[in-house]
Amino acid sequence: MKTCKRQHIWGPPHRRCPECKKLKDNRYHEKNKEELKTYKKQWYQVNRAEHNEKSKKYYQDNKEQILAQTSAYQKRNKDKIRARRHGLTVEQVAQMLRNQINKCAICCTELQKYHIDHCHKTGKIRGILCISCNVKLGWLEGREAAISKYRGQ
Repeated sequence: MKTCKRQHIWGPPHRRCPECKKLKDNRYHEKNKEELKTYKKQWYQVNRAEHNEKSKKYYQDNKEQILAQTSAYQKRNKDKIRARRHGLTVEQVAQMLRNQINKCAICCTELQKYHIDHCHKTGKIRGILCISCNVKLGWLEGREAAISKYRGQ
């Protein structure tokens, strides 16, 4: 435990003195990352029930604000979230769009809104599609057996 100038005691997981709210030197945290990680893990294991209860209460008390913040974050970071969902970065998606000259990989129309096409079995990214082609491809992939049977294959 350490003390601040006002003699308030604060522990390793804190970057601010909980009493006076003064920001403490982060070099301690950088040097002792593993020790702090272990401390936090042990603390959470001992205090899990109490922590979960406090979290639930906080969520119930602030539900509207939390949902509004979540919604605002999702609107601001739509591209980042979409890329991360497929294990990509925003820069990788931008590069894919440049490689496709901002056109759909199937119908070659200019992309207004787009979907990242991927194989649902392997997770491999195949390209970027317009909404129309993505919906049609999804419909076809779900009915491969029926289409093959109809064609007599």
